[in-house]
Amino acid sequence: MKKEPNLDDLKRLELSHFEKFQENDALIKNNQRLTQELEIRTAENTVLKATQSESEKINKTLISISNAVNTTVNLNDLYQFIHQALGQIIDSSNFIIAIHDSQNQTFSVPYYVDTMDAIPPLNMNNPQDIDSSVLTGTVLTEGRTLLIKKPEILKLMEAKKKRVFGTIAEIWLGVPLKIQNRIIGVMITQSYTDPNRYNERDVEFLTSVSEQVALAIERKRAVDALKQSEERYRTLVNNLDDIFFSVDAAGRFIYLSDQFESITGYGVNEINRRRVTLTGSDILPIDEADGEVYFDRLIHPEDQKTVLETLHQALQNGSTYRVEYRIIKKNGRVNWVYEKGSSLENPVNGKWLEGFIQDIHESRHAEEVNRVLFGISNAVHTTVDLNDLYKSIHYSLSRIVDVTNFFISLYDKKTDSLHLPYSVDALDDLTPDMYHISSPESNSHTAIVIKTGKPVLHTKEDFQNYLLERNLKPAMTLSKIWLGVPLKIKEEVIGAIVVHSHTNPNLYEEKDVNILLTVSEQVALAIERKRVNEALKLSEEKYRTILESITDGYYETDPAGNLVFCNEAMSRILGYDEKELIGLNNRRYMDEVNTRKVYAAFSRMFQTGKPINRFDFEVITKEGKKRDIDASASLIVDEKNKPVGFRGIARDITEQKIAEKEKKTLENQLQRAQKMEAIGMLAGGVAHDLNNILAGLVSYPELLLMDLPDDSPLRRPIQTIQRAGEKAAAIVQDLLTLARRGVALAEVVNINDVITEYLRSPVFGLLQSYHP
Repeated sequence: MKKEPNLDDLKRLELSHFEKFQENDALIKNNQRLTQELEIRTAENTVLKATQSESEKINKTLISISNAVNTTVNLNDLYQFIHQALGQIIDSSNFIIAIHDSQNQTFSVPYYVDTMDAIPPLNMNNPQDIDSSVLTGTVLTEGRTLLIKKPEILKLMEAKKKRVFGTIAEIWLGVPLKIQNRIIGVMITQSYTDPNRYNERDVEFLTSVSEQVALAIERKRAVDALKQSEERYRTLVNNLDDIFFSVDAAGRFIYLSDQFESITGYGVNEINRRRVTLTGSDILPIDEADGEVYFDRLIHPEDQKTVLETLHQALQNGSTYRVEYRIIKKNGRVNWVYEKGSSLENPVNGKWLEGFIQDIHESRHAEEVNRVLFGISNAVHTTVDLNDLYKSIHYSLSRIVDVTNFFISLYDKKTDSLHLPYSVDALDDLTPDMYHISSPESNSHTAIVIKTGKPVLHTKEDFQNYLLERNLKPAMTLSKIWLGVPLKIKEEVIGAIVVHSHTNPNLYEEKDVNILLTVSEQVALAIERKRVNEALKLSEEKYRTILESITDGYYETDPAGNLVFCNEAMSRILGYDEKELIGLNNRRYMDEVNTRKVYAAFSRMFQTGKPINRFDFEVITKEGKKRDIDASASLIVDEKNKPVGFRGIARDITEQKIAEKEKKTLENQLQRAQKMEAIGMLAGGVAHDLNNILAGLVSYPELLLMDLPDDSPLRRPIQTIQRAGEKAAAIVQDLLTLARRGVALAEVVNINDVITEYLRSPVFGLLQSYHP
């Protein structure tokens, strides 16, 4: 049985339906809201897509404008590109770019496209005052974007009491071109037909791209200015005679000017690198093993190390540098250059060297020629002998000309011959002494120089033709090029100096002829002076040998009496070392009397000019002993016959004088002895005669006394006679003693003993054999 619903059930049912209705209504509203949101989202998506498309266009435009700085040729090309790029987004049928000069408060119009005024109403490239332009001037002055229509333009013109050049547009839009709040110009677009052509969106667009346009224009102006500057710099550099270069820290040339070829003979493309850093204590030989042609190969071997050290130091210290050195040109000739540069550095490029190389060959060469002339002149005194002088000349000439193959030839006019005292040849192909130089049959280069007295510059072909014309054969291997100049003294040829090359036919030219001619006279003088000096030296050696070998002293003094030269014998006489004597005045080794004596003699000689053959005086030795000197002296005169001193011979006669004194003493003694001898002879004769007389007086009284008795009165007288006789005999004995220069001693002997000794002697035996 069906139950009837009660009131509560109805209420619950009604409430349930109401709740469902509310739910359905909420669902409907929610669906409506979702539909609206969907529509909004759809619209937003549409707008967003449009915005994104426009943003993409703007971004592409900005990127293309930025890239155009590098892709366009010049500023006008960039202005055209900007115009075309902006025209894809905004109507730019009438488009102008004005550039502001803030310093002069003017502007110019480098780019102008207009459909109404195809020809600008005025020369827009000429600077215009900002105040002269109503619209552009306003944008430049106020620094803000200006969107203005024709009625407002006319009011502005009336207010400022200025006119607009050209046709007045229906709408005009100008946007300032700014870089960091600095206005560099104005970008303008306008329409002559539609006053509503531009709106705020267009203002926003142009404003958004204006900074990028300004940057692009400024960068392009900077690039163009840099290019113009580089062009001017390049033109200037290429018009200068110097080499300009940049080289990085690795030694690669960043830039090398065209003048490189005119100075070195090498093309810019032939040189890859140069060394700028030291790789060790010594410089490595430069070769092409690594395929690189180094600039260092051009530097003279003697200068390479100096140049490299200079560059290395500058690069390390970041400093400037300057250096002079020699290069070897492509034709083999030596050339002086001056290099000046500095080390630069930045974070991008790192370190590099930049500088210029100047050809200073003419000025430096003139200096070198003067140095060579001085060096050759000085070498006469500094070299040991002629061969040493030739070596010095060879080395000196190497500074101004290539002397790899070099010789000096000397001419002997008496024998008509050439002699090579010095030669250096790469092939050791040397000619021996040559004779008959003056003969037409002479087949020598040098003979031509000697005969003509003029320089000769011959290539191999030149000399071959010379020999062919005369039907002669060469005396030696022909060089590729040969240069010889005469050595003259007072127009007389004494020889020649010659340089030649076996490999390079272009090594010498007329310049070198003039150079060698310049130094040839000095070379000739140097050789002649050295020859004279050597002859003089040889003569002096002989002279000195003679002086040192003689026992007599030799001296030379100045007019004041100071010794300027003496030999060893003179040193021995005075007891001084030779060095001590030089400069010593005669008063130092003479007393006052002898000083006056010598002074008087020398003064007389000085006045008369006549030499003194002999005069004697005393000197005092270093030890204080006196020595007797016998001297001779003569004047020393200069080339003008003016007395400049004295010279002479001094002989030590001290021993001689002592001997003479001894001789005189002995002579006196001899004379006395001779006198005594004469007296003795006289006394002997007298004594002999007296002995004969006294024999009776001495012996007979003794006999008489033997017969007389002791008491005889006669004994006393006879004894008196006997004593008187004995006294007389004693006197006679004294006379005999004087005559014999001896003393006779009387003694008692046994006559029997004397006779017996004689009878036993050999003398008696011999006598007996002869007389039996």
